[in-house]
Amino acid sequence: MLGVLILILAALWVLRGIFMYVTGNDDIIANQNIILEKIAKEEERKEAKEKEKAAKEKEKAEAKRKSIEQSSVRAALSDEDTGFDVILKDAGDQKLSVVKAVKELTGLGLKEAKELVDVVPNSVKKGVPAIEAQEIKEILESNGGEVELVFWDPITSKQLKWNGVK
Repeated sequence: MLGVLILILAALWVLRGIFMYVTGNDDIIANQNIILEKIAKEEERKEAKEKEKAAKEKEKAEAKRKSIEQSSVRAALSDEDTGFDVILKDAGDQKLSVVKAVKELTGLGLKEAKELVDVVPNSVKKGVPAIEAQEIKEILESNGGEVELVFWDPITSKQLKWNGVK
């Protein structure tokens, strides 16, 4: 009788183990899925933070570049020796007026002024201070020409376009 009781207890123990294994395995799988979802969400958050950080760094770099560019413009405006180049991009419809203005501004003869205006884009004056360059630009534009002011950035050694004093 004791042997039968032991067999029944052993059978119950085995059935309990099987039941625990089956139900426990489902719980483990469910828990693993929850854990994997949490890990995936955490990875997504980390990636989003990294992208945001990269975007902020790019924005800071762009702001720094613009700041350097603006300081170069300020340096060019304050430094009379920096010099601007006045470039005639197009003579427009009033070519004769532009030729006369170039003649007056440069001191060239009529023929030389006409040749300069015929070959555009061409530098009307080089190495002039900012205020003078702005005045030349206004005179040429009032006579129908299209003008661009450029200067060499002393920091980056690049030629930069300048729209004039605002």
